[in-house]
Amino acid sequence: MPPVGIMRRLVYSSSSRLFYKQVFEKNFTREKFFNGAIMATRLAALNLREHKWDKFQEISTKNLTNYLINRLPQIKEEELFQHLSFTQNQIVCGFIYSSFFSCDSVVRAFLSSKREDLAYNSMFVFFIDKTIEKIQNLEDLNIKEDEEENANLWRPTTRSISKLLKKPENLLICNISLARHLGGQTPNDFGRWKITELNFFDCKFAINEQHCY
Repeated sequence: MPPVGIMRRLVYSSSSRLFYKQVFEKNFTREKFFNGAIMATRLAALNLREHKWDKFQEISTKNLTNYLINRLPQIKEEELFQHLSFTQNQIVCGFIYSSFFSCDSVVRAFLSSKREDLAYNSMFVFFIDKTIEKIQNLEDLNIKEDEEENANLWRPTTRSISKLLKKPENLLICNISLARHLGGQTPNDFGRWKITELNFFDCKFAINEQHCY
């Protein structure tokens, strides 16, 4: 039986996504949410390996940008480029680790109209298999979100994480957290999705407790 903490997280994550859909974004779907997280992951990797900090800050928080500006010089350039060069088809598996609302007082925010600091957060984990041949079908990252969205929606090629972990040397893992500020009275007042946390690391190093990013 799964530990109580895991069950609580799974139940709360699902219920918070349902509540977010009903109250804040009627056309929200889990599939589109995954697709948005995939696009954010690829855009982040592209901007980091090319050191485009102005572009990276457009999709991330100021705190994360400042942290990575100081962190990236500690990583060899060839290693950075090698690890952060991947295409959508190489992202073979992923899941939403947790989804939740954050605020000084979430209850007060929902019971009153004062939602200045209310935000919706989700944490994703993606597995990237670098041995798979790249398919450059979605390299135009400036594509509009509503263009061919059904054809381009990400689909995992495997759901067996244990199978992937049998060859950890082939895997790059990405942890990415996204948040959206929900202050305001209408959807037009809500903020854009921003990356709040980002971590790429080699699975083999992770197993040996040696995180490289």
